[in-house]
Amino acid sequence: MFSKAFLAVLATGALTSNGAHALSHRHAQRHHHEDKRAIVYEATETVTDITWVTVTVDPNQESSTVAPVVETAVPTTSLSVISSAPAAATLSTSSVPTTTTSITLTSVVASTSAASSVASVADVVASSSVSSSTPATTSVAPTTLVTSTSAATSAASVSSAAASSSASSSSFVKPAVAVVESTSSNKRGAAYNTASLISPLIGSGSKIGWAYNWGQVEDGLSDVDSSLEFVPMLWSTRSDFISTWTENAEAAISAGAKNFLSFNEPDNVDQANMDASTAASAFIQYMTPYADSVSLGSPAITNSGTDGEGVSWLKEWVSACNDECQYSFCAAHWYSPAESSVFLEFVSDVYEACGNKPVWITEFAPTGADDATISSFLEEIQDALDNNSTYSFVERYAYFYVADGYLVDGTSASSYGNTFAYGS
Repeated sequence: MFSKAFLAVLATGALTSNGAHALSHRHAQRHHHEDKRAIVYEATETVTDITWVTVTVDPNQESSTVAPVVETAVPTTSLSVISSAPAAATLSTSSVPTTTTSITLTSVVASTSAASSVASVADVVASSSVSSSTPATTSVAPTTLVTSTSAATSAASVSSAAASSSASSSSFVKPAVAVVESTSSNKRGAAYNTASLISPLIGSGSKIGWAYNWGQVEDGLSDVDSSLEFVPMLWSTRSDFISTWTENAEAAISAGAKNFLSFNEPDNVDQANMDASTAASAFIQYMTPYADSVSLGSPAITNSGTDGEGVSWLKEWVSACNDECQYSFCAAHWYSPAESSVFLEFVSDVYEACGNKPVWITEFAPTGADDATISSFLEEIQDALDNNSTYSFVERYAYFYVADGYLVDGTSASSYGNTFAYGS
């Protein structure tokens, strides 16, 4: 029987909001060698706030020593349950298959709001006690359904809590930011959830120069390679993302961030799920205040051919912005059969819809392809994106994604991971 005091501790903790970590994003893309699986990540972190107190010393009295007053924040734990399953799709473009492979991928992410972490990964059966669902979608890309709960590990109060606020901050002073031109040596990026898995992809000769994790903080990336540029993302306007955005965005700029990514697949009902007008208003409110400090990316669209999705949605968003969004480039995702000509046609369509601004492909992968086919596909598109001036408007691109069974196999790069990271 639990005591009343113990139950009070749990009740207090349940009110604690999510911390600085954003969603650990997943798309369920099944290759020929993969089984149904669930991945569990755990992280425990502690935040220490130090307040310096200035003491005035009277020379006629015994001297005092200036000492820091330390308040230790008890780590909180937030739980995000991510359940994915692609469904059969009927789309209006011949480049999209009429059926797609289905898989259920359940990810449980336990995180706290500090800088150090210890992560453990365990494979468990997909029929575990974590609840899941199978949403239907007309999008080309596989889908992700997100639900969140939060709990606290202690009833002690946290001295520094994130407050919900607008990203607009007239008092924020931007640092000088150097503009970095994209070249073939730094166009390629690492889309990751676990920073340590990037290691096999960044050895001598690697062409990966930047990384992102669908979140606002880098989660250990600098410990792996401090030279990699981390690009923060505001995943959606859900309250747990918005409540931490201003603080994390300003911290990223102070640390030297050059670019920000915005809403993840708003044209997909199982992702950010926003109409173009709402997304434009939210972009102006939360992203545009940083336009003088960093380059801002448009919401990342899918390559769905359905009206109101994909490039069609992007055109509506650009129109709804009415020249107020101050975006510098457009982001897009691509999942279709391994046809390089179809991929290159899509990125050209995005470029046109974006008003001839640069394009970032922040997720892409051929569907229904074996490893050898994926490698051949990558060789073709990388040659075009890196060496063909016709596609020089593509500034950045990141294959989906840095994980075991995808770009890495254990502690080594996979066959096509090697092609992506080191191939010409």
